Amino acid sequence: MIEARILNFIEHLLYVNQSINLVSRKTTRDDLIFLVEESRLLLSHIHTKSIVDAGSGNGLLGIPLAIWLPDVTVTLVEPIHKKAKFLNDAKDKFQVENCHVFCGSLQEFKATTANSLLVARGFPSLEVLVQNVLTFHFAALLAITGKSKIEKIYDSLAKHKQKVYNMPSRDNLIIYQLESVSRETK
Repeated sequence: MIEARILNFIEHLLYVNQSINLVSRKTTRDDLIFLVEESRLLLSHIHTKSIVDAGSGNGLLGIPLAIWLPDVTVTLVEPIHKKAKFLNDAKDKFQVENCHVFCGSLQEFKATTANSLLVARGFPSLEVLVQNVLTFHFAALLAITGKSKIEKIYDSLAKHKQKVYNMPSRDNLIIYQLESVSRETK
């Protein structure tokens, strides 16, 4: 069951989407509820007090995480100004106090992230996310992504602690987890 604040956020997103392209015009309320419920699957893998959502876009990953985890600081990183403005307005409108918005790319984000979890859903370049984790900018990566993206990088990261979790009712998506500490250094 989705919380009322998240349902209200979804309604707001659909309303704003009429003037700002945040999701496909064909996307329904039920589609967005399904995506949020999938995001809930990440909760059991989150063990940090700080999360950075890379390429937050419409906020369907980061804002629900911030609502579900009120003791965790969530930073939404979004390079497109109109989307970052939407995220700022939405977090204020729905009083998500533990959520902050950074308007810029992940590479421009300069906050202290060594103990932060990097999360993403549908990020265009998994390699960029992985590079940020491997250069110790983040403690770990947790991404909902396509199987084909993982197949491209999995073997090259064999010395690092990686886990792959299947998404229920989705053949083409998985949850990918990568920790920044390699097995060689343990």
